[in-house]
Amino acid sequence: MRSFYLVCPLHFEDLVQQELKYKWPLHFPKDSYNILKADKGGVELECSLECGLLLNKILKIPGRIMLRVKKQKCRDLPKLFNIIKKINWKEYLRQENMEIEVTAKKSRLIHTTKIENTVLDALKAYFMANKIPQKKILCGAKPQKIYIRLFEDNLSISLDTSGELLHIRELNNYRGLASIRETYASALLLYLLGLKSYNKFTLLDPMCGSATFLYEAKNFFELNKRSFAFENWANLSLATLIDQDNPWSFSQLQGIDINNQVIQKQENSTIKITEGDLFKSQQNHNSIVILNPPYGKRIKIEGDLQVYFDSVVKHIQNGICPHAFGIIIPSAFAKKLKPHKRLKFNQNGIKVDFLVYLSARNK
Repeated sequence: MRSFYLVCPLHFEDLVQQELKYKWPLHFPKDSYNILKADKGGVELECSLECGLLLNKILKIPGRIMLRVKKQKCRDLPKLFNIIKKINWKEYLRQENMEIEVTAKKSRLIHTTKIENTVLDALKAYFMANKIPQKKILCGAKPQKIYIRLFEDNLSISLDTSGELLHIRELNNYRGLASIRETYASALLLYLLGLKSYNKFTLLDPMCGSATFLYEAKNFFELNKRSFAFENWANLSLATLIDQDNPWSFSQLQGIDINNQVIQKQENSTIKITEGDLFKSQQNHNSIVILNPPYGKRIKIEGDLQVYFDSVVKHIQNGICPHAFGIIIPSAFAKKLKPHKRLKFNQNGIKVDFLVYLSARNK
């Protein structure tokens, strides 16, 4: 069994565990995992090496998945050198170009540059004594990231299994001025929808921009098709995974945006997007609405912002009358509103609340 750390935004830790609990038995019915801890910004679990690596293909909410290689006490640089040198790096790597990221707090080892140089020297010494056969060397690949963390003299060494951050899906190339990250969108969809069936409902984003919510709803249960850092590791023979049925299975995914230029930039989109104004949207009781309206920062809003956000919520409730809806609003304005539930998080440096409202028939 190996230890993996699933990195996620603050306050999304429970949602990562919900996604994991649902998807794990679909893909790994004969295997098990054990949650070691959930702390601020991540979930640590124990499972087989194969299953842990393949979580990159399955999960939509984590931003990165790291393999814990070593944990132990370390108080000086010579000790750190020996620890790094004794790790069997050839078990994982087919390259010698490394990128080291160091954090050190409340430890005797605190100088990050000296720590990084010590790690690089130890890796160089290891590969001099344990050369990778020339025919197995991986050429032209991006540097393998190694994370070194020291906290109160406790050392943890981790390998990045993901490569690029996992919000990069390679599904939709267009990104608007104030678009939400795909990992955040998936988390909010799960928070709003749970794992119920919505086959009689339309998922509507009336301020869709890049249509990230709609893309994530369509692909939440499919595999991530991009490449990952672990695919360049040595001696891997992993199971072939298949896409799973989408239990949400909306009758329609519908995007609306008032900006025709935004729509034109998505002409090749697999999501239907039409031009329209939220405040002219008609009633649709068989809809679930989710949206990320402009906050008045990158996209300017005329008039009083509190009045604006209040009017958006009021029109969705009374003009569209959906089965349920979720909306992101800056916390300073959201605190005056009374949803059925809320989730606080940080969106592009702005403190926001995701507010969820239910219709009277859905309570």
